[in-house]
Amino acid sequence: PPEPAEPAEPAALPSGSAPEAPPVPPALPAAEAKQADEPEQRRAVPQAMSEFLAQRVLGRCNSVESAEKFFVWLREQAQAGEHIRGRPCTLEDVALAEQRCKEEWA
Repeated sequence: PPEPAEPAEPAALPSGSAPEAPPVPPALPAAEAKQADEPEQRRAVPQAMSEFLAQRVLGRCNSVESAEKFFVWLREQAQAGEHIRGRPCTLEDVALAEQRCKEEWA
């Protein structure tokens, strides 16, 4: 049987030259490039601390009475300048959260 022909060798490049690179498409402006690469993402608007606290209390308690211990603790934390869940908290935040919860339970 005849021997298979040897594969043809690629054309030799002149010494010192590199293979030609494919053409590069023109760069998009930064804003267009971002839109092309990433789906549109909406930034979360930071929630007010009082609303954050109210949502936490409403999720854990079902009456003013059951939330009282929680609000006492929150007031102590706010007076001491402590952060709650990594966020600064004031007495005003606690008062607004308590008012919001009372309105919800009314």
